[in-house]
Amino acid sequence: MIKAQARKRAVVTTPATSSQSTTSHNSRAPSQLSDLKTSTVSKILSPVAHDDQCLAFFFHNYVVNNTKFHASISLIGNEHLLASIRALSNAGLSKYHSDIRLSHSARHQYVQALKLTNIALCDTKSAIRDETLLAILVLTSYETLTGGSDRSLEAWIQHINGATSLLRLRGIEGIKHTDGRVLTMHVIAFINVTCLLNDLPTPTFIYDLQSKIFEFLYEPESPAAQYQQASLQFADFNHAFHHHLFNTPEDVMARATAIEAEMVAALVNMPMYWKAEAVSSAIMPDDKILKGGVPDFELQYTDQATSYIWNSFYSSRILLRQAILKTVQCIETQDSDVSKYSDLEFQCRSIMRDCQTKILASIPPFMRLQSNTGFLLPGKRNQNPTNIVGLRTLPDASAQTSKTDRELVPEAFVSDLPVMHALGGYGFLWPLFVAGYCSTTTPEILEYVKDIYQKLGKEMKIEQALVLKDMLPSISTSN
Repeated sequence: MIKAQARKRAVVTTPATSSQSTTSHNSRAPSQLSDLKTSTVSKILSPVAHDDQCLAFFFHNYVVNNTKFHASISLIGNEHLLASIRALSNAGLSKYHSDIRLSHSARHQYVQALKLTNIALCDTKSAIRDETLLAILVLTSYETLTGGSDRSLEAWIQHINGATSLLRLRGIEGIKHTDGRVLTMHVIAFINVTCLLNDLPTPTFIYDLQSKIFEFLYEPESPAAQYQQASLQFADFNHAFHHHLFNTPEDVMARATAIEAEMVAALVNMPMYWKAEAVSSAIMPDDKILKGGVPDFELQYTDQATSYIWNSFYSSRILLRQAILKTVQCIETQDSDVSKYSDLEFQCRSIMRDCQTKILASIPPFMRLQSNTGFLLPGKRNQNPTNIVGLRTLPDASAQTSKTDRELVPEAFVSDLPVMHALGGYGFLWPLFVAGYCSTTTPEILEYVKDIYQKLGKEMKIEQALVLKDMLPSISTSN
């Protein structure tokens, strides 16, 4: 529970009468008047407590539903959540102000948050509370923001593994209310990334949870829902492919093609606001890097979340086509008649190059330009809470508007818990990684991706980008 720091209230004295004021004014020297003004202002404008600054920074920069009052922050038993928020906010403030003292404070709060969260996890009732799961997600964001080493990447994965264990422990009871569903969907997205990173299959119970969550939707056929289902299947394919669990090469290609078809189908009948607009680039690459495959246009999306879904889609298609391409190349080493696969190889490379180009074109200009803007905060989308019920529009609104034109409003906007959105630029980290190391990458694209990572790490202060940048050269060499 937040214990509000005691602050002295300014003592307001009874104002002097007109005659007294005139006499007093005329009798004071200029220096005395200056002292009086300074003293009066200092009493009225008392300093803002650091805890208040932390909370303000957290809600303004990291929370989707920041227009609501979130009582959970100040309730007894949520000290671990508050410590996690303090850690992330101090880390963000330290980068915003380039203040090493705040960085030390953030690290101290992080250690405290780990200690308090572990205590909460030791109690069965506390462990399954929404606030405990949220605390772990906040700690995950802390590692993303401050993680400038391989160790921090491992710590990030450990937090996701901990959240996965909590989802299993919470079971179906954990998704019977809005807060739990929003948190669970957030964790499932992270689980998908870690499974792909470590060539692991999607845990079976995750499919069950997601299916149950979809039962709460008016429109389970929404593009986001369908795509996420296919994305979980992709993790299973990735695991089977890298562990040689398919019986024949034809099985590999058939399964990859089927998953890709599901992903494409999920994003066919999308709402209008999901579509990107292609515009001329704010910075024109020189002829050399243009010939190397760097795009000369930009893709602008309506909001941050939509761009993240599309980039996840493009990176997944690249990896699926990469698997097909490698399988074909393996067949060709054992078959003298390689011409029958030439069309398939050409198709794979064409799709991979197209998706690679779209990932690079979706990177906002400020990530590609040298600037003195310092820490760039996440973009925010206009939030209109009108007619919000869960993850969809109201039925009467649905009847008046075509399916492809209306906006499906996230349940996050009505959650009683703070709902984290991605740190500015974080959603581009892994798609960029795929674009930087796949087999269609050119030296010019590689250097371009590394330059973006450098800006994400140094200017936007997302240190995990620097770790990924250093991983690229060796991986690219192996491709």
